[in-house]
Amino acid sequence: MLKHLILAVAPFLTLAAHAGERSLTAYFDNDSINPFRFVDAYETHNMGLVYRDGAHELALEAAIVSPDMIVYKNIYRVANRSYGELLRLRYEREMTMGRWEAELGGYVVAAGQFKLDRIQQLVHDVFQLQDSYRQVQPIRMPDDVWFGVTGSFSSDLYDGSSYRQHYRAQLGSDRVAVMGGVERDVPFRGWNGVASANLEAVIRDKIVTAPPISAEFRRIVPRVGIEFSRRFGKATVTIGETVSLPTISSDNRMRAVFNASVSWHFD
Repeated sequence: MLKHLILAVAPFLTLAAHAGERSLTAYFDNDSINPFRFVDAYETHNMGLVYRDGAHELALEAAIVSPDMIVYKNIYRVANRSYGELLRLRYEREMTMGRWEAELGGYVVAAGQFKLDRIQQLVHDVFQLQDSYRQVQPIRMPDDVWFGVTGSFSSDLYDGSSYRQHYRAQLGSDRVAVMGGVERDVPFRGWNGVASANLEAVIRDKIVTAPPISAEFRRIVPRVGIEFSRRFGKATVTIGETVSLPTISSDNRMRAVFNASVSWHFD
C-alpha cells in the first residue's frame, strides 16, 4: 500500500521544490477529545503533517474510520459502518484566477493495516476506555487504493463584503462531492478567527459504503465551524470546532469535531 502511495505522489515532489515561504504543520481532528461529544469516531480520528512551500502544499495524513464507539460498546451490537485505517498523500497548488483564489490538486488514499488500530487501543488502555481492537477486527474494510483530484475556489461575496464565498469539488474513485458555503472573519482578543457555514452534496462515497457493513452515505451534509489562530514568533497555533451531521445516513445526531494544529515557519 505504501509503495502505491509513494509512486502516485512522486511526480508532484519536483513541483513542490520551488522557493517560497516555507512551513510545516502538524494537526489532528478528533471528536473524543472534545467537550461536545454527541457521537464518536466516523472520520474524526485524523492526524497529519503538511509541508507548504510558497504556493505548493504536500501532506501526509492518517485516519481511522469506525462505527460510533460510544454506542458500539460490545461485540454483540451490530456496527453502523465498517472499520478502516487510511493513509492519504495529497498535493495542492494555489493560484489566482481573476477575482478568485484557487487551489487545485490531486491525492491518493489507501485502506489497509498500518498499526493505527494498535495506537488507538494504546490510548484506550491509558485512559481506561473500552477494548476497541478486538471489537473492530471482524468489521474491517478490505484493503484498497483510490485516486482523485480536488479544486477549491474562494472570493469576496461582492466588492466590499465582509463575507467570502467558497466552493470545493472532489472527483475521485473513492468519493465524488461538491460543497459551497460562506465565511467571515471574527477576531477575538488578539486571535484571528473565521466562522463558516457550508452545505456538501455527496454523489459517491466508497469509504462509507465499504463492506462488510456497507453503510449508506448521507447525500447532503450541513456543516458549521469556527477557528482561531495566532502567531507566536515562528509558530502559529490554530484551534477550532466543527459541527455537522454524520456521513452515514442512519445516524441523524449532530457530531462535533475538535481540531488543533501547530505550524512552524522556516522563513
